[in-house]
Amino acid sequence: MITIGENKTIAVYKGSSEINKVYLGSNIIFDSNGSDLFSNPVPNDEIWYTTTDSSRLVGVTSSGYGANLSSNTYTDGKGVMKFDGDINNVPEDAFSSLGKLQTIAFPDNVTAIHGKAFSNCSGLTTIQLGKGLLTMNDNYQGAGGSFTFDDCYNLSKIVSLKPVAANIDNWCFHDFRPVGSTVPCVLAIPSGATGYNNWKYTIYDDTDATADLTFYSFTTKTLEESDCLFLNT
Repeated sequence: MITIGENKTIAVYKGSSEINKVYLGSNIIFDSNGSDLFSNPVPNDEIWYTTTDSSRLVGVTSSGYGANLSSNTYTDGKGVMKFDGDINNVPEDAFSSLGKLQTIAFPDNVTAIHGKAFSNCSGLTTIQLGKGLLTMNDNYQGAGGSFTFDDCYNLSKIVSLKPVAANIDNWCFHDFRPVGSTVPCVLAIPSGATGYNNWKYTIYDDTDATADLTFYSFTTKTLEESDCLFLNT
């Protein structure tokens, strides 16, 4: 094991039998299988975000996260939702219709994101999912699916730090793009990640109900440092 300090670099080769892990400070940046590992900077009792007008989110759900929201501030270009304990999920409708929400990142101990958590978030461009996420597949109020990112037309990047994809249902990304949209959406995932080929989205067409039954694949890329939100915060 090698530990290096700030502003130090080291070359490590995949398959090395002599090096098991490399740390930058307290963060693992390499393990012996050659995977790139990016540290999630978000503490277990916080959610970090940005908004289109650089101001605090108003109207966000304050309970149901496994802990209660104790403060919500916006300083130095970043919003911080602080809870009275570690959070473990994102409840139904948590950020629904908050149009100025632009980017958001969750801690690694969030295991579930529930139905319509981001429905109609028209300004949302990037979301970062932690390493512990297991599921986004609720039956939202008996509607037949989760609709977690319903009508998030401008979401252009989903950053997932998890090497095995979370379980989602067919309607997690329902009505994700309107007909004729040219806005791409990229899944940035760790090298060697599995299961993300199951992540699909539908295109909204209010003139043809059958269009919602067609599923489209995301574009995937290998996760790089530049993809990560708040990495150097």
